[in-house]
Amino acid sequence: MGKNLDARDMTNTKAKAATARRQSLAIRARGFVSSRLRLQGTAIAHEDTLVMSPVKLPGAGHARKLDEKASSLWRKTKCFFSQLALTKEDETAYFEPKTWAFWRGIIMYFFLFSVVGHWMEIPYCLSMDALFGIVDADYAIFLDELYVPYWVYGAGAAAITILLLPLKIRLVGRRKTMWGAALEFFVMAVVLCAALECIMGWIVNQPDAAILGVTAVEDELVMEHPYWDNSQLPLNIFQQAWLVNDIFLGLVTLGYVWFAFPFCQKFCKLIGDKTADGLFWAVIAVFAIICVLTYAL
Repeated sequence: MGKNLDARDMTNTKAKAATARRQSLAIRARGFVSSRLRLQGTAIAHEDTLVMSPVKLPGAGHARKLDEKASSLWRKTKCFFSQLALTKEDETAYFEPKTWAFWRGIIMYFFLFSVVGHWMEIPYCLSMDALFGIVDADYAIFLDELYVPYWVYGAGAAAITILLLPLKIRLVGRRKTMWGAALEFFVMAVVLCAALECIMGWIVNQPDAAILGVTAVEDELVMEHPYWDNSQLPLNIFQQAWLVNDIFLGLVTLGYVWFAFPFCQKFCKLIGDKTADGLFWAVIAVFAIICVLTYAL
């Protein structure tokens, strides 16, 4: 009887030891699986949706912060550029001759468009030569370096801002639609450009046989114009102005007064006076370098 009890106790002891070992192994297995799941993310099937638990890897928090910063920067950039969209209020603003912001813009755009005007004349001359054959191959626009300033365009940008910006503001206030105001402005700009071209031609571009001599062409004496000659072109005006050229200048005037100037002024307003002043001095410095390259070297 005693031997049976001892055998039964030993059996129970062995069974308990085996159970303990199994439990220990199970705990260790669960710990191993849990650690692997924490590293790789836990996939939980919920109905038809697979939901992944956050992956807690070293550096994940830093990556999240970078992503949040990038998202914030994108939102701010998008908001900034959305604010640059021109409104009707912008088209009637920015003529403030008593403020530094206005004259800062006038001076800065004078320098900028002295160079940009040079670039704009290249495709214009190429197209006019292709259509009418009126541009000589040795014309300065094809020979000068791209950084060479053409001062007339800078002066023109400053002049039309001071003279035509108030006209635009009055037209916008008077017309029911922006399109109507823009069309009337364009027509008036073309007429003004033609008038100025004629006046300038009568003053400085009169043919002078005593100075330039005359050329015999088919038994006729033809006096040459000193600067430009539109007398043989269709749609010329008093042999001095040319309607095609005046239409082009009218479009440029429209684009500058209605889009370029208010856009640039609004940009300077959004970035703040301190940053805009820094941009102003940067433009001055770059243009000074351009002048040295053009005239001193």
